[in-house]
Amino acid sequence: METRTLPGSSSSASLRSGGLDEEKKTALIVDVPIHCISCGTMLVEEIPEGEDRLRGVCPRCGKIHYRNPKIVVGTLIERDDQVLLCRRAIEPAVGLWTPPAGFLEMNESLAEGAARET
Repeated sequence: METRTLPGSSSSASLRSGGLDEEKKTALIVDVPIHCISCGTMLVEEIPEGEDRLRGVCPRCGKIHYRNPKIVVGTLIERDDQVLLCRRAIEPAVGLWTPPAGFLEMNESLAEGAARET
């Protein structure tokens, strides 16, 4: 893997992570794969169907390479002794029921992720 500074991580970036001092905010460096971890083909940057962010996508096998911290957030919404569930639209477990939840995006707060997923 080649290490590159992601767009938005320069000193002008506004990181919303609590507890970071100013000098640590400018030091965000993330390992970004250049080649597919499944088949080795060079990745292309595109917005996959049903998403709203650029991702590294393998043009050969279709694997999407997500750049996020692998932290998930979810909500439990209850009203009148009932809870809100969502039918999964993507793999894994497409079609099964789940509470609103998903992976956080880079520089996204827990509250922002929960609102987006809900």
